Amino acid sequence: MIYPIPFPHIVEEFADHLQQEVPSRTAKLIAEGVSEVKAWTKPMKTVLAELGKTHAGFRSIYTDRSENMRKFMLDFIWWSDNGAMLACECEWGNSWNPKSNPQAVADDFDKLLSFKAPMKLMIFDSYADATLQSECLSLLDKYLAQYPSHIEGEQYLLIDFCKEFRAWTVTVKKHGLDPSLAFTTLA
Repeated sequence: MIYPIPFPHIVEEFADHLQQEVPSRTAKLIAEGVSEVKAWTKPMKTVLAELGKTHAGFRSIYTDRSENMRKFMLDFIWWSDNGAMLACECEWGNSWNPKSNPQAVADDFDKLLSFKAPMKLMIFDSYADATLQSECLSLLDKYLAQYPSHIEGEQYLLIDFCKEFRAWTVTVKKHGLDPSLAFTTLA
């Protein structure tokens, strides 16, 4: 089965919209006294829910106590009558022990590999540390290249929400194992 990507330019739009909306909403929540992790996570999920509803009327599944919703396996999912359309994991890491962050990001990314959806989004924060960012990217490339059950057409978007926003993407070109898969910088 080849996944039909519902919106050809959605990956670029995700990156642009998240970069524009999330930091300002986060700053407002931090000013209101919300913890930093919650202040980043809530706007991220809200913006993703808005994008899904605007583009295709997708139902968003994520933890939101005010809406009495709980996540389903992943941090965030767009759901349609045809199943999951977007799978998202978000790992902000630990600013007190950042050396453990690449593996924490990779552990969450591993869940995305196994979950079947045409679009997969991994969000993390390297804390503007080029070494951590490089370690994360290298580890995720390794997981991607070693995963044996890809489906042609799956699209991955990787976003680092550090001080210098960065994004990478890859589209799966064939079913199964593909050791040549690697993220490329989103232009």
